[in-house]
Amino acid sequence: MHKMDISQYTSFFHDGEVIAIDHKENNIDFFIMSAEIDPSCVKDIVLSKNNVLRGKLHIEGINFITENGVEFSGVIKMKLSENDLLHLKIKENILFCEIGWRGSKPFQNDFSALEIHAQKIWWENIPDLDDRVL
Repeated sequence: MHKMDISQYTSFFHDGEVIAIDHKENNIDFFIMSAEIDPSCVKDIVLSKNNVLRGKLHIEGINFITENGVEFSGVIKMKLSENDLLHLKIKENILFCEIGWRGSKPFQNDFSALEIHAQKIWWENIPDLDDRVL
């Protein structure tokens, strides 16, 4: 497993997707994929067969989480069946993430603006990551 700093590639995740979330105790794994990327725009990272970044964003040793500006102490989960990753930014050991959630019924939607402070944040690139992770 190769640990990577993904911070230089976070802009590619605008219009990407959260595939799954695994939050256990003080750690969260976000299984995510980017929007389609022109392969000439990236170096030192392998894209999936449909030219997207797919992998696992590891967040370890969480200090605190806010959701929509309010301190959050529960378990981060998928809120609805479909989503759009609207914004992803990593600055040192802080993750900023905005997700627009969409359900299958009309007017079924939600929004999460997450800020997560942790001891370590790193990317595991998994180009062949399946959409049915968990």
